[in-house]
Amino acid sequence: MSAKYDTLGLNYNQTRKADPYLFERLLSLLEPSKDASYLDIGCGTGNYTAQFLQKGFRFIGMDPSQIMLDKAHAFHPEGTWMLGAAEDTGLPNASVEGIVGTLTLHHWNNLEAAFKELASRWTPILDAFDAAGVDLCYEIHPGEDLHDGVTFERFLAATGNHPRCHILYDPSHFVLQQLDYLQYLDFYHERIKMFHVKDAEFRPNGRSGVYGGYQNWADRPGCFRSLGDGQVDFKSIFSKLAQYDFDGWAVLEWECCIKDAA
Repeated sequence: MSAKYDTLGLNYNQTRKADPYLFERLLSLLEPSKDASYLDIGCGTGNYTAQFLQKGFRFIGMDPSQIMLDKAHAFHPEGTWMLGAAEDTGLPNASVEGIVGTLTLHHWNNLEAAFKELASRWTPILDAFDAAGVDLCYEIHPGEDLHDGVTFERFLAATGNHPRCHILYDPSHFVLQQLDYLQYLDFYHERIKMFHVKDAEFRPNGRSGVYGGYQNWADRPGCFRSLGDGQVDFKSIFSKLAQYDFDGWAVLEWECCIKDAA
């Protein structure tokens, strides 16, 4: 992979720029502090890393291609650029406060190694939760590293089946990716410790499907809806949770692409 991008890196910036919308979403989700350091995995020539640097944040740009990093350093000498990969960053635990990776997952050479690296970052946190007697629940969410049952299983295995590694169950996220949210309860009920009651609908057509065509939420086939306006079968969900003696909270999470708080 590094050899491929050593070749592409020669003219990479002629066709690749940081997308303003994606950068604003990264900034909003990460909420970085200027007192901490962060890592951009698969930074390439540093287009997104540079956006953070220009706003005064401390970022390390990491990529497996030296050619890419040389280009990044030439354009942005104020940055810190390191040779490395998601599968093995080589950074000590707790050396950065957060990590971003923009459009990189399909380039990773070894997903199992990547999950081990992810688990190595989370294990000290899980251990701290264990010491406090508290479960840590990961919200299984489309577009994230843990987005379905298989990815959670991989991560759980990489943590050594950590006793504090659990699931925040939100059926609306499964509607959007067309996953059987009822059978999910059969598979993972022992690990589900939190439950978001949020509705969604998925109405595909001949023009657009799961990926949504970069449309506004109200125009996408899959979108979040007010409770009762979507397609989630909450009666069956609550029946299954009762069947499996779920003793946690059912927390309403409201988000709707049509109705608003006003």
